[in-house]
Amino acid sequence: MKDRLEIKGYFTDKELIKILCHKRAIIAKKGHDDHFFRNISPKAISPHKHLDKEIFSFFPPRSKWIRLTKRERAIRGSNTVDTNAVQLERTIWREVKRCERLGIVQPCWLKKLLAFTEKIREDVFDESRNFKISSPRVIPVIKDIKEKTYRPISVFELNDLIITRQMARYLSNCFDPLFSDSSYAFRTGIQKDKVFNHHKAIEDIIEFKRKVGKPLFVAECDIKKFYDCINHSKITEKFNEIIIEAKEKLGIAIDNRAVFFFNSYLAAFSFNDDIKKNEKKLLSKVGAISGTIPWVKDSELLDINSDPKTERIGVPQGGAISCLIANILLTHVDRTVNANSDGNTFYGRFCDDMVLMHTEKEKCESLLETYQTALKEVKLISHKPLPFKEYGKAFWDDSLKSKLPYKWAINYRTKEHSKRNVPWLSFVGYQIRYDGVVRVRNKSIKKELKKQVAETDKIINVARKTPRINRMAIKFRLQQRLISMSVSRFKFGSSKMSMCWCAGFKVLKSNPNLTNQIRRLDRNREKQLRRLELYLKDIKTPVRKTKKEVTPLKYYGHNYSYHKQFV
Repeated sequence: MKDRLEIKGYFTDKELIKILCHKRAIIAKKGHDDHFFRNISPKAISPHKHLDKEIFSFFPPRSKWIRLTKRERAIRGSNTVDTNAVQLERTIWREVKRCERLGIVQPCWLKKLLAFTEKIREDVFDESRNFKISSPRVIPVIKDIKEKTYRPISVFELNDLIITRQMARYLSNCFDPLFSDSSYAFRTGIQKDKVFNHHKAIEDIIEFKRKVGKPLFVAECDIKKFYDCINHSKITEKFNEIIIEAKEKLGIAIDNRAVFFFNSYLAAFSFNDDIKKNEKKLLSKVGAISGTIPWVKDSELLDINSDPKTERIGVPQGGAISCLIANILLTHVDRTVNANSDGNTFYGRFCDDMVLMHTEKEKCESLLETYQTALKEVKLISHKPLPFKEYGKAFWDDSLKSKLPYKWAINYRTKEHSKRNVPWLSFVGYQIRYDGVVRVRNKSIKKELKKQVAETDKIINVARKTPRINRMAIKFRLQQRLISMSVSRFKFGSSKMSMCWCAGFKVLKSNPNLTNQIRRLDRNREKQLRRLELYLKDIKTPVRKTKKEVTPLKYYGHNYSYHKQFV
């Protein structure tokens, strides 16, 4: 564990090259996706549009990469990006050893790669260079088409991206033991005896419900524009406090360069200066004339003693250190709530999403007030918890982001005393019934259905542009894409799945509620294939030049379905 707490260990050639290989593999994946459409039609977007990026000059052509053997790929069970990253790492270190063994000059790409990693080390450790994190490029991404609202995503330069990522890893490993066990997001795994992720949060809720054995009252609270409203002076204060705490409780002295780059990251961006003042200019770059990038009202910020006119507010969405900032700031909230809790309390937080439970309604209300007060102390704004008359469709409306305590129990619509009972608790994409049955949140199902339709629409749009392959081949490509998106490119019988929808819901087990949901996804997947087939009947495609009989498209069926993964 000690070597993971030494800052220099995060900036060795091995660590930096590993990150760069992963970045290059991601770009290769994007290029592969572009090739996917280019193979359907020559008029699709060129797969070579990324070739001018600096990162391409650090690596050999893809044809020179070492390939993992079929057996190695089967053992690793990795996704395409991870596999390509490993192949590229092997290629680089083999070339380094070859040049050393033969005493020959390193190829141009290898010289550039090693020069880049050396430059990063100099920027990090040579204080005389006075290197600072540059302001990120902000890209507005559509959030709600009807409302014409956009979410600002920050994109850093490559060297800034690597430095902030490694500084976030170093600081997270140093601070992680100080974070609350109630926090399930952005944990490092440095504590080998503890697991923190959204699956574990659901398992802990089910176990708590079973252990207590009584009806529970549940409160939910959502933070308004969380990353966009983080006050720089407050996070600096909490950062300095946790540095002292790490020294006193863990004996860890935080490196001064990490402190410098943390502050440099904050200085590089604020929402009120970089987005609010330039909102129209940013939106015009993406062709949005009447859109908006929503923020909270100035009066709401002033209510929590955060002044948008004199203070810097907001951190980059998409930045590695922003995830660390979330845990540092909200640790104060976690500790405050837990200090006021008892054995009949469950408090869980995943970034800015919170769920609070207690066997007594009054105590649950009291803890909710404690949580909201603690948020104000760190200058954050919560959506006001609202009551509801009775359980129904309105309960799941997006406008009801925070909820006053409700009874998590069976709902009898015909009985007055149980009309306000809520049978399903929703948290981190899952829904848990009062009796422990787990299903997927309906919003997550709808999102996946839309993705299936969107992938089909992409192929239909490309097929309009002079297709170069026949109908069967086009349909086959969509089929493979939808299978990969749903259950990944796994070998049937293997439990290893990654980078797919099913991998995000590992807690699910077969039950009637789940079966209806998941089969809806399978039906829609087959529906998209039929939709493409009907469309292609009216499109002129090349004739298959073969005398062999054309075999029908293989039906992969239940083994590669959504439903099979949870039976």
